[in-house]
Amino acid sequence: MQNDKQAHSPYTTLDFCYSQQDFTQTFITRKDLGNVGTFINYSMAIAQAGSIRLLDDYMESYDIPKNLRRFYRHKIMVNFGVFSFLFKKVEGKDNERAIKEAGFEVGSGIIIDIVSEQAAKNKTIKATTKAVSRFSMAMAGRILGSYAGSVVPIAGTIIGAIVGGWIAGKIEEWWFSDEDEALAEARAENERIEKLKQAYNLKIDRINNYLITHHYVELRVLNESEAEIFCKEASNLQSSYFKTILLMLSFPNYLDKDEKEYKKSQEKNPTKIRIQPVADALKIKVQIKKCFLSKNGEFLKNKEIYVYNHRFDRVVAKAISDDEGNVVFDDVSVGKENTIDKISFIIDRKNFNEENFYESVLKYAPIFNVQKSHKQKEQALINRMYFSFTTTLWFSFRIKCFRKFFNFF
Repeated sequence: MQNDKQAHSPYTTLDFCYSQQDFTQTFITRKDLGNVGTFINYSMAIAQAGSIRLLDDYMESYDIPKNLRRFYRHKIMVNFGVFSFLFKKVEGKDNERAIKEAGFEVGSGIIIDIVSEQAAKNKTIKATTKAVSRFSMAMAGRILGSYAGSVVPIAGTIIGAIVGGWIAGKIEEWWFSDEDEALAEARAENERIEKLKQAYNLKIDRINNYLITHHYVELRVLNESEAEIFCKEASNLQSSYFKTILLMLSFPNYLDKDEKEYKKSQEKNPTKIRIQPVADALKIKVQIKKCFLSKNGEFLKNKEIYVYNHRFDRVVAKAISDDEGNVVFDDVSVGKENTIDKISFIIDRKNFNEENFYESVLKYAPIFNVQKSHKQKEQALINRMYFSFTTTLWFSFRIKCFRKFFNFF
């Protein structure tokens, strides 16, 4: 199910995930010509009516018999039926439907022409027929607007072409209602799929841009379970693209900065402690026995928590707390150096973006110092930790709003 028009990604996981998405649309040959289609259809009907009227008046002036005049009227209707069939093919309709619709229109026109001719023998019915004729012309005028004045015959009793076309249209609406409804549903579904594809492409493009801009490279291929988790998160368009990036960073030994970037960083600031690539970092187990919410002292239950290592300036692990607030991070990357690594714990939230994520890292996330002893044991046990991130941002936002409000006055 490969999808076209998707730029190749330098990250195989993104390409793999994209290939698993099904953006297949229903192939539709029908064209929606809108007002143009309506104009052409009724223009043909009105041109047909005008042609019949002119020919009938001409033959009547030479005392040509009615039966012969009727034959030529119907011949014109059939000829216009051929044009109608060809136009329906332009619209993308199949042969069966195009023939049926053209047949409805020609047949309705012929029947109404015969009925009108018979009705003309009765003066009362003849007057009614003329009234119907005027109605049909007015109907055409409303459809075609100013064009009607130059095309529609001003008067006449030959109404088969126009009223016949209108009746045929109603028959077609009823006869093909199920097919038209299915077509409308298919078009709506195609539109939904196209919007979904565009939104997904935008999300993948943003992930690509971030990783490339920050010089990340893949160190390995994700295993089956990791790939399933990643693709599920990437295809969730309700979730921010930055959350997908955080998930990618949390996979052990998956993404790392390009080694050239480490060297450039060291050259720019030689006094800074030399940071080894994350792939060469020490992996330790970090456990928090009890995670509490500061606002009420309740357990922080079933919450995803990111571990951010300030030494590496990135997320290095992710885990979910249980019903009793206990959470275990199995592979937390820390520096091999015998120095302190400062790590922050950030609660996952909806619509994380780069700005509010780093704001939470610097201002609101609880911090723990990984000591030399923790590195030697390759584990760190934290008895309890209080999280206020879920409420602090909202409180901070309200304070800012109040300040702006009072400063305004």
